[in-house]
Amino acid sequence: MANTFNREIAKKVRTAQEDIKTDFCKYCEEKACDGCFIDGMTEAYTLRAEIALEQKKLDFVNHLLSMTGDEIYDKYGFKRDETIISTAVFPDGMQADIKIVICDGENKPYTEAVLFDKNGFQKAYTDPEDEYTGDWELEYDDVNYVVTVKVKEPVGYRSDGIFNDGYRNAVDVMTHEIFELWNADILDTLADSILKDTDIVEDVIHLSDDLQFSKTSYFADIFEEKDKSVAEEKKKAFVRRILDTVKEKTGKDIKYVLWLSDSVDDVIAEYELNDPITEFDEYPTANSIVLSDIGRGGKLFGYEALPAAIRTVDRQMKTI
Repeated sequence: MANTFNREIAKKVRTAQEDIKTDFCKYCEEKACDGCFIDGMTEAYTLRAEIALEQKKLDFVNHLLSMTGDEIYDKYGFKRDETIISTAVFPDGMQADIKIVICDGENKPYTEAVLFDKNGFQKAYTDPEDEYTGDWELEYDDVNYVVTVKVKEPVGYRSDGIFNDGYRNAVDVMTHEIFELWNADILDTLADSILKDTDIVEDVIHLSDDLQFSKTSYFADIFEEKDKSVAEEKKKAFVRRILDTVKEKTGKDIKYVLWLSDSVDDVIAEYELNDPITEFDEYPTANSIVLSDIGRGGKLFGYEALPAAIRTVDRQMKTI
């Protein structure tokens, strides 16, 4: 690109960037400036988009990239020139397809990016590559279009407007779930995973049996305690033993917990009663531990730091 200033293009890109409140020019530190040039390309002339894919899909794509065309056809039925496509849309309406293209015989698939205008006409494309994730750069009409393909951060959903309980303390919530709601799944999940082969696992299994079969033989000292405050402290002490063992096994000091479903649809299916649920809160689940899993009803995630909602969405997954 010539080191000259094109006011019309600068205005076009600035308008698009202001719409999405995005990049600052790295040269002058002004938001969507009128065109500071760095190495022949201005940051204000760069439009960015992201494609965040589930780890499962990326694993499948990478698996295909390691196979020959014959192996892919024999196992999955994909033929030569068939494609798997993910699409990114830029603020100015341009679109980019990130593709994996199946080859035949002993040839392995290749990947490429193709840029289209609003009317679907091809405007630019990259050279063939052998990787799918990372940055894909295409240039058209003096604008640099960058698509970043990455793993989607794991998230979960709940409706704080429904529950609005505000309870996050791990000891308090787990004590209530186990001893008041008789949720044995927390005990069963941990006994089959993190607590397996630990000193506490037999006690956890016995307590689960007491809850599920309405027995109080093994934990009679808790269930038959007359003094409520003493009984409550005994319950919390046992939960603390569980969390201390979790810390020993995982290195994670779980202080907070949160029930989350895998999707908005799961929240609706399990918890919508008379009035429709219109708002759903999205929380991160990376670096957490699953303490209980009751299917569509949700998972109880354990966190070291207090989790904060990423965003609130509606039933169509649009940010509110």
